[in-house]
Amino acid sequence: MDKKGLTFTAIFLAESANYGEGIGNVATLKKISRNRGEQYTYISRQAIRYNIVEQLGENKANVKAEGSGDKKVIQFSAETTIKDYPELDFFGYMKTVKGDNSKNRSAIVRLSNAVSLETFKGDLEFLTNKGLVDRIDRNEKVFPNIAQAEIHKSYYKYTVTIDLDKIGVDELDGIEIENEEKARRVNKLLDTISLLYRDIRGRREDLKPLFIIGGVYDIKNPFFENVVDVRNNKILVICNTVKKAKEIYENLDIPKEELNLIHSRFIKRDRTNKEKEITEFANPKRFKEDVKNKREKEGFQENGVWIGTQVLEASLDLDFDILITELSDLNGLFQRMGRCFRNREKVDEEYNCFVFTKECSGIKGAKAIIDKEIHEKSKSVLLKVDGIISEVQKLDLINSVYSYESLKDTKYFNKVTDNIKYLREYVVEYEKTKSEVQKIFRNIASYDVIPRIVYEENFEEINRNIGIKNANKLCLNQKIGINKI
Repeated sequence: MDKKGLTFTAIFLAESANYGEGIGNVATLKKISRNRGEQYTYISRQAIRYNIVEQLGENKANVKAEGSGDKKVIQFSAETTIKDYPELDFFGYMKTVKGDNSKNRSAIVRLSNAVSLETFKGDLEFLTNKGLVDRIDRNEKVFPNIAQAEIHKSYYKYTVTIDLDKIGVDELDGIEIENEEKARRVNKLLDTISLLYRDIRGRREDLKPLFIIGGVYDIKNPFFENVVDVRNNKILVICNTVKKAKEIYENLDIPKEELNLIHSRFIKRDRTNKEKEITEFANPKRFKEDVKNKREKEGFQENGVWIGTQVLEASLDLDFDILITELSDLNGLFQRMGRCFRNREKVDEEYNCFVFTKECSGIKGAKAIIDKEIHEKSKSVLLKVDGIISEVQKLDLINSVYSYESLKDTKYFNKVTDNIKYLREYVVEYEKTKSEVQKIFRNIASYDVIPRIVYEENFEEINRNIGIKNANKLCLNQKIGINKI
């Protein structure tokens, strides 16, 4: 493998998913304290590992108790190896025997605790066994046992780091499995994490990620562990194609009241309404104190996700907190970046623009809307950038992509020069009419249509307006006829 490590940080939503030692009749959640004593609940990495192993769907390694009396230790059997048991391959093992023949293989899939991103406020749930008590004969003097359990619903964050170059390799036992099996194991692990759940206290908590950021790197470092957080942000997601935007919208597990979609294929009425909604949602003027107070009183939503396409690159006055976008080309990217912190100064150095450069939509095929060569050149210069980009750097990047020296040998350049040549030789020389030029350069049949469902819903109003239009046309013709006499 070229790359040595895979790391990602995941966020999921869960409630009361890991209890510790109780105090009296109170079941307490596992917690840590930070900042000024604020408490955060967490799900231990051991608990997450347990759920992964249980749901992995692979054979579990045999274990046995080593030692004597009350000093026995449960460990994996000596004959178990990574060849047959992915569990040992992922999470390591310790095998102790008499003498100096102990074997200890470190985990190559390392998990962090899943720590809540919202503080614990001391919420309690009161519990009784009333359902069972009601079944007891009333003559018997039995009283329900009252108990309490801490409860906390929050977003949680944890990080996974995998040593890709050590998957399927155990130097202690002299084992290395086939590359195909290595890949299968990693894919199986990722599939398991993508649908992870946890059974606890009679309920099932969904631990599947709502958000993941990560990648494959030469350095095995959990890059995103300390930079990912959940805030009441306004998040903008821009895709290159309508198809990709709709796909993301349909697959995001986010409450629909916090999720919105805008693109060019909405009918005019709905498109207008959506432009109004997104402008009200993310207008820079909202940061003015008087406007902010008014918005709060009127109950304006101050967090959520909008997914869109190139229709958001210009004309709309928007100011989002975070941008997640596919790379189209460098010009388009900077237009999209202009939808974030539009009239505000960004005081921290945290990342707020995330650009996906691989497998972007709209680049390949006959229906490609973005020139592939421009896209590749844009990607090449962008991958050299990390952190804040100044205006001077932006201009330098633009020049490095769109300069004559950069484009002179590309199909894109030849196409542009051919079009210019055509204009000079034919349009200017023979003075073609506007309609002729339009026919040449945009030979597309255009029709105004009403979707059937919209037509059926507004049948009476549409026919009434058609009647009014026809009547006005008749009156106009009659007026014109009279004037001609």
